[in-house]
Amino acid sequence: MRGLRLTDNRETIILQDEVVMKEKGEIDWFIHSQCPITVSEDGKTAIFTGKYKDMKATLLSDVD
Repeated sequence: MRGLRLTDNRETIILQDEVVMKEKGEIDWFIHSQCPITVSEDGKTAIFTGKYKDMKATLLSDVD
């Protein structure tokens, strides 16, 4: 299931994917961009450097 919410006067988008697996496994999530991307050391945050604005993507929760 996927949910989308605009917050902070439409400056922030929260995209939420919920996945239920029958057994333990791995999930890959992709986004396509021509922007240069910098990933944090912990792998939970990525900065997309755009021509006019940057975008930050953050993983908000851990896997149970």
